[in-house]
Amino acid sequence: NKFFYFPVIKEFGGFKYLAAAKEFFGALEAAPPVGLTDSLEDEFMLAIFRSTQKSPILIFKARSYENAFASMLKWEKNIVYDLAEILSIKGVESLKIVFYDKEIKNKDSRALKDGDGNIIFLYSFINREYLVITTSEEAMKEVFRRFTVSQYLN
Repeated sequence: NKFFYFPVIKEFGGFKYLAAAKEFFGALEAAPPVGLTDSLEDEFMLAIFRSTQKSPILIFKARSYENAFASMLKWEKNIVYDLAEILSIKGVESLKIVFYDKEIKNKDSRALKDGDGNIIFLYSFINREYLVITTSEEAMKEVFRRFTVSQYLN
């Protein structure tokens, strides 16, 4: 199992800097609710978890869990369309967008399945502080594991 992290760089006026979450969503032409972008810190992480498959992962730090979670629920009807390209989700046009509650490693998550019953998108919050978005349960479990280990080490 391997993690690969990618900085998201914005270039402006000859200068390069880490893109903020709002800039990242703008570059994707994604339209998350304003309540979500306002409740997220600027810094975020883009990673790939490679195990039995390659799973993209987005991790954002939330300023307000309550606002971020409520906004994620609002965004559910469009989030897969907005993030399909960066998360490499195929066939979104034919999906019936119905999220359901799923418990993963004793943490509440929201998941979406394709027509064959396979999870293709899920999100969860770690300690009401970090929003994690990915495409596989295996990747989500690994993120939870790594956050748990780092809490004990710090």
